[in-house]
Amino acid sequence: MIALKIIGRIILIIIGSVFALALLIISIPFVILGLIIAALLLAVRVTLSLDAGEGDTRFRLKWGFLKIRIYPELFEPARVEKFRRILEPIIYWIKIRVQRFTEKRREKQKEKAPLDLEEIWEKIKAWDFEGAYAKLQSFFNRLGRGEGITELLKYTASKTTGMFGKILNRIIIKELFVGLTVSGDDAASTAMNYGAASAAVFPAMGAICAKMKVRKYDIDLNADFLARRNSGHIHTAIAFRPLLLLFVLIGYAIKVSGKFIFAFLFPKKSKIVENNDDQNKDDVYENKIKIGGALS
Repeated sequence: MIALKIIGRIILIIIGSVFALALLIISIPFVILGLIIAALLLAVRVTLSLDAGEGDTRFRLKWGFLKIRIYPELFEPARVEKFRRILEPIIYWIKIRVQRFTEKRREKQKEKAPLDLEEIWEKIKAWDFEGAYAKLQSFFNRLGRGEGITELLKYTASKTTGMFGKILNRIIIKELFVGLTVSGDDAASTAMNYGAASAAVFPAMGAICAKMKVRKYDIDLNADFLARRNSGHIHTAIAFRPLLLLFVLIGYAIKVSGKFIFAFLFPKKSKIVENNDDQNKDDVYENKIKIGGALS
């Protein structure tokens, strides 16, 4: 009986292995087909367009034949509440598991208040999507007053180096037209505000055009001595292929993992040990000098 049970188990293992191998062989063409379809979809160019002026801001996304109106349509209170109900359980599940890391990140935040765009990114990393939405809403509302436009240009220029710079190099700015009107309480303050705006906008635009691929661009900066407040408008359209951005991210992940593996396999000698070694050498040198010994 024992022999029959063993033979039966062996037969079941063999049948299961053959069945699993058959499923694997059958699924290989579908996996390859899925990878090809995904690669083709990621190779399709994505175009983002932003038109912002006083009292009117529109943000659009186009991916092949797919067109999505992001702002203000997706920021309507009813849709935001609908998305919140759908995503709240998922966000809560993830947030609980990364709570320790977010607490450490909050402790390391700088005392200096960052730009709103920096705060949006920090809140997203901390899984505070409600706070990120509120900051993004505030940023869109400020675009028509000029401050948001200046902040957007400065933030983009600051990210043209490092890892973000490699990503921005894969993005094509098809159009970038900026118009700003600066005012003040009196003629002197208007002139000072105009100088501050010039010092912020023109270097930022220069860095963007130097580090990124910009086809058409223009800046119209004026001082209005009769206006009560600043105003501005911006029109931009950028295009990129998600597949190229994915290659950059994969290369960055490989680089980071390679550094981690190298540091794990070849740990650096601690500074304390090095200082102790140096101190021991000095002690030996002094002892030999005292006894009149020769140094080897």
